[in-house]
Amino acid sequence: MLQFPPIAGATKDVEQLLSFGDNTDGQLGIGHTRNERVPRPIPGLSDKTVLKVVCGGSHTIIQTEEEVFAFGNNSSGQLGIGHNSSCSNPVMVDTFTGETVVHIGCGTAHTLVAVRGASSDLFAFGNNADGQLGFGNTRSCNLPEKIALISGISLAAVFCGGQHNVIVTARRQYFTWGWNQYGQLGTGMARGASWRMTVPHEVASLSHRNIRQIALGYAHTVLHVTGEDKYDQNGRLLPQLREVYSFGRNNHGQLGLGIVSGISDGYAVTSPKPIKAFSGCQVVGISAGEYHTVVMTRSDRGVDTVWSFGRNDRGQLGLHDAEDHPQPEQ
Repeated sequence: MLQFPPIAGATKDVEQLLSFGDNTDGQLGIGHTRNERVPRPIPGLSDKTVLKVVCGGSHTIIQTEEEVFAFGNNSSGQLGIGHNSSCSNPVMVDTFTGETVVHIGCGTAHTLVAVRGASSDLFAFGNNADGQLGFGNTRSCNLPEKIALISGISLAAVFCGGQHNVIVTARRQYFTWGWNQYGQLGTGMARGASWRMTVPHEVASLSHRNIRQIALGYAHTVLHVTGEDKYDQNGRLLPQLREVYSFGRNNHGQLGLGIVSGISDGYAVTSPKPIKAFSGCQVVGISAGEYHTVVMTRSDRGVDTVWSFGRNDRGQLGLHDAEDHPQPEQ
């Protein structure tokens, strides 16, 4: 059974939505472009019940009970509002008004939105320089358009990396597309004629696997895969295969493989590799930053441990130093 965590930042029954931090492009949604060091309410959403909050490189998508709002950088049309001017206040994305939105993903400068109705559809908009919109071309767009190859397919999960995407269908098919310069699509290829894939591509080695969690960084991908759930005669869950796989760019050790290796100028790992530190572990959470990764495991006694690896020049790994770590550290 697929068990994907809620979209990062997702909230329910929010009385007041707050934002803070970098606001260069109006991505805080508070009506100006000054940075904020303390949480500020987003006025345009004060009377809305917020269901999901999803952040891209410098744009934000909000789902309420009946609408989808967008604000921030819109230079590539990633807000989906029909023009390319950035917005510092929430703007309604008209395409999704009244639709049942089930999944939202934001990349550096593109957005995916899945809806469910008479038919299931996946919409894409924004930057398409690497084919990340899945249209079979590299034409960017500022209004939501359906990805033809996914039309009518029920989706279990949607994830966006910097310029690449992963979706898993209700039938556990694993599709990926977009930028593949460092092998982040997991197809075993990188660069050359396959450095980008402009339409969704099913990865046979990952389809119909029991993928529990997925995290996409700027140019790397991390998967938590287990065996099928099996129970003994007393209803107790039997021990099962548990692995965390990673692939893509590894220039800071963000794949957790213990080495920084790959092609001479790009450090690429083009097919899924198991992270030995997590073999057999119960993994309860995975998150990927631009060039670093965090994994939470749980022991049989219920004790949680946080592991981090990858780029650490600003102390983002929380390991009391500023050195990169190519293997998981507590």
